[in-house]
Amino acid sequence: MKSTTKILLLLFIAIIFAGCKSMQIKADRDADGIADTVDDCPDDAGLPAFNGCPDTDNDGIMDKDDTCPFAAGDISLNGCPDRDGDGVPDDFDNCPDVPGPIENMGCPWADTDGDGVLDKDDLCPDIMGTAGNSGCPEVSSPMIKFPQFPSKPPRPSDVETVSRTYFKGESLGNVDDIISAALDKNGYTRKSYFYVKDGFAIVTQLEKTDKKGKPLTGDDRWTKEIYSSEGFSLSSYFEALFNAQTGYYRCIVFIVSKDPLVFTEKEEADAEWADELLYDGGTYLSEDIASMPFTKQHKVTALIYQFKKTENNEKASLIKPTETPGQHLTMTGIKKTLQQ
Repeated sequence: MKSTTKILLLLFIAIIFAGCKSMQIKADRDADGIADTVDDCPDDAGLPAFNGCPDTDNDGIMDKDDTCPFAAGDISLNGCPDRDGDGVPDDFDNCPDVPGPIENMGCPWADTDGDGVLDKDDLCPDIMGTAGNSGCPEVSSPMIKFPQFPSKPPRPSDVETVSRTYFKGESLGNVDDIISAALDKNGYTRKSYFYVKDGFAIVTQLEKTDKKGKPLTGDDRWTKEIYSSEGFSLSSYFEALFNAQTGYYRCIVFIVSKDPLVFTEKEEADAEWADELLYDGGTYLSEDIASMPFTKQHKVTALIYQFKKTENNEKASLIKPTETPGQHLTMTGIKKTLQQ
């Protein structure tokens, strides 16, 4: 009897021991179906393929090895996404939707003058040139032969778009003839020419106006002392305005170009600004530029620079914006002449 009891007791202990061992083997704290003893991430539900470790973004890279665990990415970038495919992870890419080199934080290198030579390699980044001349214009180029208007002119008082229907010619010279005739008829007999990309600019002499921009009559209209037969200097406007009588002044810049205009954000026309704009214009349009075709992409735009000189201010200030937007070409008579 004692022997039978002893055997039953041992059998009971063995059953209990086996059950505990079975429970130990099957323990699964994160309930991912993988036993803790073989789960590399026992506290985080994961996948069998990763020994129980999670891959939250389902990009095939375990979260613990994924630099961007919540955004699906490429294994070559430690699991981070790269929308533009330039090899720079989006989180570190300043231009995530435009491919660019890692040396430039994922952004493409700029080409300010649009000549195909990147600014980092361009010795003349603001002037169109050739690759063979390190981004600078060749000696035979019209950019060298002719003064260039600022690539980013000062923000004007007003901008007026000139209708293409006024110009019937096929060359830039034809456009110049029409604008010049309209200027001459309305008293703007002194003007200067500058080269701009794929076009040109005409700058009128400084004139005196009333508050709204209507030109004064007779000798009171023109500021003659700043004109030079050797060419026009933008800085001479502000030099003349520094000592000018009180009142309102204006110059008009006609720009013929294919590209949209981009302006600087100077607050006022000061001496520093004048120095930066020291470009002496030509007295007529060079043949190299005049012979260029006037295409459907060309736009003709008038920039209105209006200034006010007061007794309490030694310098004339640039008026921004004008009180009469879109009306300056009408008040001068230029628009009516162009329409004829």
